[in-house]
Amino acid sequence: RGGLYALWEGGRPHQLDPLSLETLGEVNLEGTLGSGPTDTFTAHPRTHAGSNTLCAFSYFGNPATGVTPIKFWQFDDTP
Repeated sequence: RGGLYALWEGGRPHQLDPLSLETLGEVNLEGTLGSGPTDTFTAHPRTHAGSNTLCAFSYFGNPATGVTPIKFWQFDDTP
């Protein structure tokens, strides 16, 4: 929880040092994300104004099957 992250659609977040911006490494958000190549995280999470809940999603299309699994997460502001 907490911290500075670089986000992208193609994989898991990367944690950054907030002072130097040094890349500290890939994170799975305390086990929320899996470790496989399809366990991605959105680059554009949103905060719900009324509840201060962070909402995020991931998807990974499989052209072989035509199936696109979608996962949704909600993170509250509790430390």
